[in-house]
Amino acid sequence: MITPRRQLGDKGEQIAAEFLYQQGYTILARNYATRFGELDIIAKKDGRLVVVEVKTRTSARFGTPEDALTYRKLQHLVRMTKWYMMKEQRKEQAVQIDCIAVDVSVHPPALRHIENIVQE
Repeated sequence: MITPRRQLGDKGEQIAAEFLYQQGYTILARNYATRFGELDIIAKKDGRLVVVEVKTRTSARFGTPEDALTYRKLQHLVRMTKWYMMKEQRKEQAVQIDCIAVDVSVHPPALRHIENIVQE
């Protein structure tokens, strides 16, 4: 059984993937499972590998979607990205980690694409 939380996440990821595609990104993978967790979207644009964390909210009651990106979550994303790079043998490629915040409380949903959320 799919939980309402998972349905919301899936909806946000679909909206984000469509947005990225329209912006000229090539989607390489969605919901890529690593030994540490799941990467929402892995895409490519201009020779750069882009790992995208999607945060979806139905209201601002608990803050904005990007408020959920804690230091710990960002470190977790870095660990998963490094694992993906090793597993898929993508050592030579430049990589960045982005966030797409999706607010589905408005129609059409509002998106904020925040690039390079992790600086290493």
